[in-house]
Amino acid sequence: MQLASKNAWSLGFIVILLFIILSELSFFFGEYLFHRLGISRNLVLILLWGLPLLAAFLTSYYAREHKLILGLSFLLIVPLLGTAAHYSNWKIGAAVDFGGVSGAIAILKIYFVINSLLVLIGTGLGLLLSKTK
Repeated sequence: MQLASKNAWSLGFIVILLFIILSELSFFFGEYLFHRLGISRNLVLILLWGLPLLAAFLTSYYAREHKLILGLSFLLIVPLLGTAAHYSNWKIGAAVDFGGVSGAIAILKIYFVINSLLVLIGTGLGLLLSKTK
């Protein structure tokens, strides 16, 4: 099933928004809440970091045209949205590891490095598997 490029990108963007919202909410849920639910917080965070890979894969797999560009478009979107969410959490008084503007720059770099690898893998898989169908 091929989607219009706009719809494929929108699907990936929704996955990215889900990633940003859930990962920032996990800061507010302490380790105690995860323990009470019987799940590991670290496992949840690792699974959440897989969502940018999924977004890039879905976008490049289902897009009709410009698969590479659409898949790689998440290279900058995730770090910018993630940094904005992290900085917003700091501004409202949440306990974050890196606060302030210098902390936001550090978070931007961390998001960019990790996300680059994930988006490249997801886009590559999407391109490879879309050719075989």
